Amino acid sequence: MSDLHDQLRAKFGATVEPTASAAQVYEDPLSNDVLQDSSWVSMLLPLARGVNVKAPSRPSFEAAKQLHDRVSKQLKTAGRNRERKALNDERSRYTKKREKIVWTRLKQMLEKAGVSEKMYRSLKQGKMDPERVLKRAMRVQDRLATMSNAEVKAALQGQ
Repeated sequence: MSDLHDQLRAKFGATVEPTASAAQVYEDPLSNDVLQDSSWVSMLLPLARGVNVKAPSRPSFEAAKQLHDRVSKQLKTAGRNRERKALNDERSRYTKKREKIVWTRLKQMLEKAGVSEKMYRSLKQGKMDPERVLKRAMRVQDRLATMSNAEVKAALQGQ
């Protein structure tokens, strides 16, 4: 196959550049598009309409969590516990996957900056929202390497 490419290049002088296939396109797992395609949101939105709860057509992660809480409460009062349990299971699966991605990104960022593994474990054991910690880390990313452990912990915990 490469001989054919070489012959064509020699004859026509053109090079063929490979096109990006759909598999090569990177989509951020924390993006709103991935959230909208998740089984949790695809289950949540019809249930919200079914219990007469106003729902945005494309909720953000925070809005989806709040909507979930309202819908869950309505399902409980309506006695639709099987649907409520299924919805809670979907939310749990989705949020666990999302948290795992967030903690992985945070760990990579801290390792790149030379922050100790002990500091990462300390942050992970704290009762904090991992996405909030990641956002704070992104804010001080350029200074992480020069900060002391106490400064890193204070910056990422919001103290």
